[in-house]
Amino acid sequence: MSVEGSGHRNHADGRQRDGRLALSPRMAVQRVARPSAGRHDGPLVKDLSRGDWSTHLINGALDWDDWDGCTYPHRRNGEGQGTLVRPRLTGLPPERRAVVERALERSDRRLGYSQGAETNGYRVDCSGLVSCAWGLPSPGLTTRTLVDPAVSRPIGKDDLLPGDALVGPGHVVLFAGWADAEHTSYVAIEDCGRLGTVTHILPYPYPQPSDDYRPYRLNIGPTGGPTAVPQFQEGAPARYRSAAGALFTDDRDRVLLVKPSYKPLWEIPGGCVEEGESPLDACVREVFEELSIRPFIGSALVVEWVEGTDRQGHFLVVFDGGTLSAAHRQSARPDGMEVLAFSWFAVPELDNVLVPALAGRVTRALDARRARRTAYLERGRADRLPAGSAGE
Repeated sequence: MSVEGSGHRNHADGRQRDGRLALSPRMAVQRVARPSAGRHDGPLVKDLSRGDWSTHLINGALDWDDWDGCTYPHRRNGEGQGTLVRPRLTGLPPERRAVVERALERSDRRLGYSQGAETNGYRVDCSGLVSCAWGLPSPGLTTRTLVDPAVSRPIGKDDLLPGDALVGPGHVVLFAGWADAEHTSYVAIEDCGRLGTVTHILPYPYPQPSDDYRPYRLNIGPTGGPTAVPQFQEGAPARYRSAAGALFTDDRDRVLLVKPSYKPLWEIPGGCVEEGESPLDACVREVFEELSIRPFIGSALVVEWVEGTDRQGHFLVVFDGGTLSAAHRQSARPDGMEVLAFSWFAVPELDNVLVPALAGRVTRALDARRARRTAYLERGRADRLPAGSAGE
């Protein structure tokens, strides 16, 4: 069984013949601030949320905004814009009504946005919201895996029904019905960085940039849920992504940090490891690209494993750059594109200029340098290692 309407089109008099919202904006949207409650099972797709509305940090995050790609403070739970308009659910098939209700429950509770946190079993981000609505496994798929052919299939604009999704570059929105007769705007339930979880009216397919947004429909198997969910097969080799950075200090034990053009906070010099490149080679390359210097870079001080939101593991390595020589300090120049500036910071200042996870990683690296050993961490902690393990 698939989530389908009868195929008949709506009529301008407001009648509903196929489960779509009526075309009249007044009929399509009810401005009622009434929260939904309880669990929302469809005939096949079940509500897999846990009923726990407290906040739990995941993916190695130490704070709400401590996750890869976070460039500004995000709204926390209870601070989202919430349900500004309410789609009309009367007449919807039970399966589609349940899908929309699961998303509305998160909107009604005004959840915020964080790729490093989950609430009620799902990540508090756009793909977490749609994963919850579609009854997918916790903590949710990503925008990339939501459009895997095993999970969903592309459809046309004229085929859109409440409970379908619009997927664009790095973002996904749950479609909750048309808001006008011309099908130029629709009721959207989404979780986006600057607004948190919100139900509101958007122009089709999405505000700028919009050209790359496409509609998708969940595949439903005979026993409910997607026909298949992308996952790693048992015994299959793990896939990892890596990043490497260098810890440089000066003769006053201050730490060298760079100011990226695309983030509000500072970072240590370094970046992602490219295909076929070793972490050390990547570190040397990134330092040269960012600061135009090639100082000696020694052994690894910290090797940390974190779980990414894409369900892949990430290895983060901090190498020992030692005390940067006076010649290198004088010749260092930011590239002006990715890095706008560099500066030296005393250790007590690090918590104010780095995201918490990186501040902790740098502190561990300084400790490892003094102890002349390499620290191994998982999700920012050494105490998660098995009993009897040295951990560092």
